[in-house]
Amino acid sequence: WKLDDEVREIADKSLKYSELTWNVLGLGAVEARDWMRFTSSEVEAAESIGWNQATWDCWINHFRSYSWENLVFYGLDFEYAALGWTEFSWDGSADAPSSSDRSWDELSEDEKDHATKLCYFEDNWDMIDITPNNGKFPYPKPKSRFSPWNELSD
Repeated sequence: WKLDDEVREIADKSLKYSELTWNVLGLGAVEARDWMRFTSSEVEAAESIGWNQATWDCWINHFRSYSWENLVFYGLDFEYAALGWTEFSWDGSADAPSSSDRSWDELSEDEKDHATKLCYFEDNWDMIDITPNNGKFPYPKPKSRFSPWNELSD
């Protein structure tokens, strides 16, 4: 799936992606922030290439920048708790759970189910380069983000 030069330019100029940060999931500085921490120009840029708060926070940020209180408020603590996270491991005052060090194949089917509800699939859990997956996710997958940098323009 190829995107035009305009999308690539928006990702580069407005969201500060490079070829490396686009192709290595989680490496882009912008991906560490949830939608509510975006500037108005970043919101406009992200919306212009098809993202919104729900798709960004789930597919790109995976709610990682949320506080534990916000996870509880949105009912996401259950999914992270099933992966072994606690309020203390989430805020860094306790060790991260063992699931965070395991590959997708090493997760139990139950853990995979909970991870999927946080918009993880094998490739983004394992931080592998972008490949398609047609799983049952809570939000539509933003295809532009899961396309390699060199496919963003014709």
